[in-house]
Amino acid sequence: MPYHVGAKGSYGCSGYPALKDTGEVMGCHKTRSEAAAQIYAINRSEGNIGKVYEGCGCPTCKELNVSCEDCPVCQGGEMKSDCCGNVNKKAPCWDGYVQRGMKPGEGGKMVPNCVPAEKADDLFEDDDTVVYETDTVSKADGYSPPAGARAAARKAIKFKEDGKANGAGTSVGWTRAGQLARGESLSLSTVKRMYSYFSRHEVDKKGKDWGNQANPSNGYIMWLAWGGDAGYSWSRRIVNAEKDKALFADTFNSIEKKTRKRGSGNGLW
Repeated sequence: MPYHVGAKGSYGCSGYPALKDTGEVMGCHKTRSEAAAQIYAINRSEGNIGKVYEGCGCPTCKELNVSCEDCPVCQGGEMKSDCCGNVNKKAPCWDGYVQRGMKPGEGGKMVPNCVPAEKADDLFEDDDTVVYETDTVSKADGYSPPAGARAAARKAIKFKEDGKANGAGTSVGWTRAGQLARGESLSLSTVKRMYSYFSRHEVDKKGKDWGNQANPSNGYIMWLAWGGDAGYSWSRRIVNAEKDKALFADTFNSIEKKTRKRGSGNGLW
């Protein structure tokens, strides 16, 4: 394309110049991404945007149908992409984000599930399609689902075997059903995701054919697949216990710091 982003401080710009290949300065910008955005706007107005995405891993490149050189996100250093030579290809997520499992991308292909780093340990907003590598753990380190949750999962699987679950759920939901039916010990993060699912889908109880054994709704089937009411109560109890434990630890540390600051030297009590 006939335009590119120049080096910072060049061509009379204190920031980044948007340049025509002839050297003409089209504009000066504080950030590289702003310069790239101007170039994209110019190319689009002149009809220079072609099919140049060609499999790049950057969603903005795909959305704008531009190469990395003309992508505001890539040129701003905000995206880790296989199509950009100026970024780290080894990192699955862009700066400020970390990978937490995999999720279905275009065409069902599994891609990294990137979440903001500051929320990396908050799994409550994961959707029902996110897959994690370590869902089950040893009995000593995990949580064994109660009999009611195991029975509910087995009931959901029976509905599926009987052909009553057409279109119900995702592969993640059915994987969870299998784990519960087998009585596998689950990690804390998995229990949290169970609680997240129930919290989001409790509204499904108001839908048609909830609890209808002859023609069960998909929502009812997947509620069972995730452990049913017993699974909801169990996961909620564990999540609340973990919250209380974290709150106690924070309070304890706060008191300890204040005691030390006063110089008592005698501990807390």
